[in-house]
Amino acid sequence: MPSLKPYHTFSLDSYCPHIFKFSSSDEFLALEKQHANSIIIGEGSNTVFLTDFEGAVLINAIKGIDCEETNDTYRVKVGAGENWHSFVEYCMDKGWYGLENLALIPGTVGACPIQNIGAYGVEVNRFIESVEFIDLDTSKPQILSNSDCEFGYRDSLFKRELANKVLITRVNFVFPKQNNPVFSYGELATLIDPSPQEIFDRVIEIRKSKLPDPKILGNAGRFF
Repeated sequence: MPSLKPYHTFSLDSYCPHIFKFSSSDEFLALEKQHANSIIIGEGSNTVFLTDFEGAVLINAIKGIDCEETNDTYRVKVGAGENWHSFVEYCMDKGWYGLENLALIPGTVGACPIQNIGAYGVEVNRFIESVEFIDLDTSKPQILSNSDCEFGYRDSLFKRELANKVLITRVNFVFPKQNNPVFSYGELATLIDPSPQEIFDRVIEIRKSKLPDPKILGNAGRFF
């Protein structure tokens, strides 16, 4: 059986009969139909396999980043399988600022709205316009606006009433062109009128100083 070790950040040595990656909603629905006993993961930063899994592991690899520019904003649609930190880097390169405080958080874009990831004074719901998903009971695509997601501190509807009932396929962001950097939290408060790039670089420096690389020493990307 294939090993699950490469598919979660704690890298525990366990196995399952089948591992499949899907890159579209249609691929997912076909796999789900074929494998009644299955579990969906992204990059496994919130997953721990203590024993072998007797079913199919379905990995969300829905990719794609599309931007529509308006006079005041960048509206960005992102596939749920995109790596979160790579997406933040992409935003920095494009000048879509706002997520720099959330650099180096492990996981995928699709995972970010579930517990409303946050760090250094910024929560991701500040920039989420809507979340697209498949209802696992009906196999139908749906979309929730920011307010309907019921975001709270490390919380959302996806973590409560919709837990294990949906597959997030895309997250839609809005970034204002008028950037308002946040740097009053923790170690960032030592910065003086920093640019978004300076905040991004400092956040990475702080996180690397407090957390080992999960590729070397397994962890879930959190510290207190």
